[in-house]
Amino acid sequence: MTPYEKLEHQDRAWSVCEAAHFLGYSKKYVYELIRENKIDGWFELNGTYRFCPAKLKAWLEKKIGENGHGGAKTDGSDGPNDNKPGLEDDDDKVA
Repeated sequence: MTPYEKLEHQDRAWSVCEAAHFLGYSKKYVYELIRENKIDGWFELNGTYRFCPAKLKAWLEKKIGENGHGGAKTDGSDGPNDNKPGLEDDDDKVA
């Protein structure tokens, strides 16, 4: 089983930083997707956003299937790969 296939069996939720890292997006862009309700698999827990890895994987596969490149912005704004995050959790507080 590949690491990608193992996402279906994760036993913990991911932080926004971890989700952004997995997607290759900046944290800022992930927060924007949450705010605009354009991403699936997230929930709020104790004042922070968390992601279900299996649902995030399903969302990504759906986006790739729709347009072939993961839903990347083309307008030059803070989209994928801008300010690639580390995995620190200090900025995961709900705004």
